[in-house]
Amino acid sequence: MKKGDYNVFVRGSSTEVDGVYSKVIVTIDTIKMDEIEIASSVPDVFLVGTCFLDQGTHVVTLSYTNDLYKKGQDRNLFFQAIGFELKNDILKETR
Repeated sequence: MKKGDYNVFVRGSSTEVDGVYSKVIVTIDTIKMDEIEIASSVPDVFLVGTCFLDQGTHVVTLSYTNDLYKKGQDRNLFFQAIGFELKNDILKETR
């Protein structure tokens, strides 16, 4: 990846219990992003947020935070992909 600000997206779907869908937190290296709700029963793309990443390889973790089984209803998360969109290039050269 190039150095810069990135929009971070996840693609997935979930089942709801008591009107609440699955919630996830994306962590990139040590950057913990906001918790988002995957509020769709069919695959869709959700913006997680924006973060600054240095050039190179990164470790991405997805945490499912509200798994629930209640009265025969089962909240499930169906994760398909994570995506990164470079918002702007770093144009200044460090000297």
